[in-house]
Amino acid sequence: MKRYNLNAVYIAHELPLNLLDNIRKYKLIHKERKRLTFQIGKDKYFFVNSFGVIVFYNMTNPEIEDIIEFLKEKNISIVPEKIRDAYEEDYIVVQSNKDIIEFREVYLKKINLDAIMVLAWVIARSVALDNYEVQVDNMMEEFSKLNNQLKEKGKLKIRSRNLLKIIGANNSIIEAMISKLSLLEGPSITWEKENLDWLFNNIYELFEIEERFETVEYKLNFIQNNSNILLESIRTRKEVILEMTIIILIFIEVIMFAYDIWPNLFS
Repeated sequence: MKRYNLNAVYIAHELPLNLLDNIRKYKLIHKERKRLTFQIGKDKYFFVNSFGVIVFYNMTNPEIEDIIEFLKEKNISIVPEKIRDAYEEDYIVVQSNKDIIEFREVYLKKINLDAIMVLAWVIARSVALDNYEVQVDNMMEEFSKLNNQLKEKGKLKIRSRNLLKIIGANNSIIEAMISKLSLLEGPSITWEKENLDWLFNNIYELFEIEERFETVEYKLNFIQNNSNILLESIRTRKEVILEMTIIILIFIEVIMFAYDIWPNLFS
């Protein structure tokens, strides 16, 4: 049985498709709003997603490295190799006489570009979700520390600017998951082909895309709510400080006024 490797790698925070859709080095065979499909040889494809993940099909490591170097030449900011290794997913596609989906392998009677595109669609989003899950967990850890501070000391050691940065990162992830990943809608090629729809639904379920999305969404909502509470706490603290400052200034002004008029009271 023929076996083909499908390798998804987190390459960049964002991949500008408009810079890549007219290159001549690789053959562009399919163009979508958020994904470009290139062919570099017989049964060798790679799929460039706008959200930063590239999926390589049936390609060697030197061929993959060549593409990464090409992207660097295009002044695209590539994440360090350590991060690429951390966010990577491998899946094996096997030519078979039955359609069977397993944890690390899929057996297909008919392997064609449409089937590969469906697999690449899901696996790319799985890798992107891996990245978002880590970012969100890091933010959750920061909020856990802040909540402990509030519980133990009754005050916060964080500037409103830093808190606003966390809120900005939170909103950025929400926007990316909904608009860039398009997790709430499947690839259009599955709409009219029953076999592709079957493949998509089963792979989507295997990688637990919906469950993971809901978990990240729940955590993001938690962070959003906590952010609002902490911002209100900081705002209240600033208002109290401002009120105390005004009271002190008024008190000083009264003292100075009394000092000025005191001699006249006995003249």
